Amino acid sequence: MTTYYVATTGSDSGNGSASSPFRTISDAMASNLKPGDEVVVKAGTYNESINFDKDGSAAGNITLRSEVPGAALIRPPAGSYTGISVNANYVVINGFDIKGGNGDGIEANNVHHVQILNNTVHDSGESGIQFNQSDFIRIEGNETYNNASSGWFSGISIYENRNITGDTSTDGYRTIVRNNVSHDNVTKSGAHTDGNGIIIDDFQSTQTSGHPNYTFKTLVDNNLVYDNGGKGIQVAWSDSVTVQNNTAYHNNQDPLNDGTWRGELSNAQSSNNTWVNNVAVADPSVNKNNTAVDNTSYGGYSNNNVVWANNLTYNGTAGQASVKTDGGNAMPSAANGNKLGVDPKFAGAASDNFHLGSGSSAIDGGTSKYGVGSVDLDGHARVVGTVDMGAYESGSTSTPTTPTTPTTPTEPGSGTPTTPTQPTTPTAPTKEIVGTSGNDILPHTGQSNGGNETFKGLGGSDVLKGGAGADALDGGTGNDTASYAGSGAVNVNLATKVASGGDATGDKIASIENLTGSSYNDVLTGGNGGGNVLTGGAGADKLDGGAGNDVLIGGSGKDIMTGGTGEDKFILKAPTETGSGLNRDVITDFQHGIDKIDLSAIDANGSAAGNGTFHFQAQENALFDHKAGALAWHYDDQSGTANDVTVIQADTNGDGVHDFEVQLKGLVHLGAGDFLL
Repeated sequence: MTTYYVATTGSDSGNGSASSPFRTISDAMASNLKPGDEVVVKAGTYNESINFDKDGSAAGNITLRSEVPGAALIRPPAGSYTGISVNANYVVINGFDIKGGNGDGIEANNVHHVQILNNTVHDSGESGIQFNQSDFIRIEGNETYNNASSGWFSGISIYENRNITGDTSTDGYRTIVRNNVSHDNVTKSGAHTDGNGIIIDDFQSTQTSGHPNYTFKTLVDNNLVYDNGGKGIQVAWSDSVTVQNNTAYHNNQDPLNDGTWRGELSNAQSSNNTWVNNVAVADPSVNKNNTAVDNTSYGGYSNNNVVWANNLTYNGTAGQASVKTDGGNAMPSAANGNKLGVDPKFAGAASDNFHLGSGSSAIDGGTSKYGVGSVDLDGHARVVGTVDMGAYESGSTSTPTTPTTPTTPTEPGSGTPTTPTQPTTPTAPTKEIVGTSGNDILPHTGQSNGGNETFKGLGGSDVLKGGAGADALDGGTGNDTASYAGSGAVNVNLATKVASGGDATGDKIASIENLTGSSYNDVLTGGNGGGNVLTGGAGADKLDGGAGNDVLIGGSGKDIMTGGTGEDKFILKAPTETGSGLNRDVITDFQHGIDKIDLSAIDANGSAAGNGTFHFQAQENALFDHKAGALAWHYDDQSGTANDVTVIQADTNGDGVHDFEVQLKGLVHLGAGDFLL
């Protein structure tokens, strides 16, 4: 894996090394880039239009990155169409300031596994960020403004997604639009039909014959859209989309757009979509048809199975629902947690401050029923108490440790969850639940555990389920487990005996050796002597064994596991739990010849009877042998920095393509003895 450099002080004859950088980004993109390579662009102005046409692979993306976020400026020369044109798969574009040409700031066509991260894209004639006929897309952390001046374009536009890879088995969100700010995108000439902040457009392919409806899941999460000419967030002719925790304010500002479906949030001619935890504030002074929400269709089509839950609407007049429905479609109702015609009490909307002010009904007004991201738009922990509506979480300043469905957790070295503090005056337990000298599960059948109880396991290996309330959990002798299955996210440390979050809040812990987490993002820490068993369960968990010979079981979701000192075992039970790509599990401190990765529970050959065994390919970066059960490994980013990683890949069906991955921090020369196969 090679890192190439570009600098305005570079040379046309440069070789791309740190001491001899390329002079232009185009020179770097024309070089012999391979999967896993990175092009790092130093600060300066680059007067060029970029064509990204080199493919990465599932084993490693090709990354184009501004060394200092926002300091590498791409300025296409006069007459250029795009700032960056993406015509390659498995690529990342990160951290640029792009002033577009007559066309799109960033445009991608017929590509897959493309990530557009942390860019500022502005002043483009067409869309700021535009994807056409693509799949496996991630658009995150960008700002788009002053785009879409010349017609039917938007700040962020994804048009006619297609399953171009043929992959029908990958579950979860294949397109993610998250943590972006899109504002002031207004049409100045041409057709005044769009200028949206974000649009998910025609995944049903109604405008192009011969293509099936794209129904793989799409997520639009945690975005802020305001002062756009068209809608804030529009889902049109597109199904299986979740729109959650967004804030839309005073969009539909284009006076030349004469349409009557003018919702801040718009579900048009689309089914099987979920709109949850959003805040939408309309401005009817611009056009009387401006509403907070529209759920509309025509021509006999019905928007079937559309969920509107825990959204807040407002148009400046308290009590007016500000909702439009056509085509016989249902409107959001208060029965589903929606707050209709309620002022969100932003801290300062006039100065573009859309944080929730004191007394806002959006605070704690959301629901986690449909999934919750791990951070808000500020990067702070998403849930304080109950999840808020909108893009910002009131009162949150900490690193996330709270429930999430789609979001990847922070890895060690780039942020650590805030250590919880034990309440100073916990409510005294009022009831004792006592076990026996055997192996008990407490409470016993028929006993409640919803208050402040004292659990005493006594002898044996017991499982203590404290439930809600401030409980005292004493395992006694034996090898005992505190279980928080069924709780919200928890943060429990056996070494410090400090517990917080969910049902763990206020708990006191004694003589507990093992922890079982919830279905959300848990932080479980051992280190209280001997060996601990830490089981994350569902969610993106952080497990740290501390001292001793520990067993770490991440479960589903992207888990980050640290064994600590001692001989530790990392148990992976299913390919669907272990993940792949950005969602793969991470082991931060694997010790070759000491620790073990246990794959014995995974059937290495799903097409054969019994539980097949993996076979290890000893050579680093070896290709799969096209036999079911192949286990291969390779290094990524061998630059001698903290970014060095080792990636383990497994092929369970013999097609030569990995079915799951595990990432190890650092360059670890692996052997068959490092695994239980």
